[in-house]
Amino acid sequence: TNRKQLFLSLSLLLLILSLSLSYFLKIDYLQFERRSLFDSNSYLVLNYWASGTNSIEGFKTKMTGFSVSLFVSNLSNVASYLSPIFETIPSKVVPAQIEKVVSLVSRTGRDLQRYDTTGYRQVVGCVPYRYKKQEVNGVESKEIEVLVISAQKGKGMLLPKGGWETDESMEEAALRETIEEAGVTGELEEKLGKWQYKSKRHNIIHDGYMFALHVNEEYERWPEAEFRQRKWVGLDEARQVCQNWWMREALEAFINLKCNTEIQVNESGN
Repeated sequence: TNRKQLFLSLSLLLLILSLSLSYFLKIDYLQFERRSLFDSNSYLVLNYWASGTNSIEGFKTKMTGFSVSLFVSNLSNVASYLSPIFETIPSKVVPAQIEKVVSLVSRTGRDLQRYDTTGYRQVVGCVPYRYKKQEVNGVESKEIEVLVISAQKGKGMLLPKGGWETDESMEEAALRETIEEAGVTGELEEKLGKWQYKSKRHNIIHDGYMFALHVNEEYERWPEAEFRQRKWVGLDEARQVCQNWWMREALEAFINLKCNTEIQVNESGN
């Protein structure tokens, strides 16, 4: 049963990818003319010239290598195109194995990286947290746990963050980076503040924005799972293991915010 379900899932995925590829190619085999496959706003503009091909089969043969190359180089474009389609399909129709495949594709490169007018790189991240129920002396309470991740290079633990890109809002970037680096998502809450810091590797000044994120979904597999570890820790341990000063300040801002909120809730309850 598992093999049959996996086979059906892969078959459906290949069918969707083939249809998407056909959408991007927009090939009319009956008219051999010069066409542009992407509009002028795309970063990759490709053209093909079919004149001199005397048969449909010959034309298809010439296009085979081009089609494969186009598909590989524009996989992220295909994923972006498929994402709205997956969101409109009921979850019962889409097999579980491919239900999250589009949302878990990691972006690479800095072609769309956002900078301010002074050349500072814009970075966005989250403090992912959850409530852990515990009982002490018969009294039930909730303890806040924070999710930290290992650094990609070097030692220590971090909070998930990454580059804010030009085709997304700040909130969308925060959610995307948290999925890519930590494999969790949830309800994005208050902006905790803005911090300015200098990159150790690239000697570039960054503007870092952080949000509180109440986690409600945790993925078993995520884009950077092969080279990042994640760990749920209490607030005191989070303070100790977080290696970047500005992330520690963001963590303190988060703690102050949550403590003040709980005090206000308790006071209103009394």
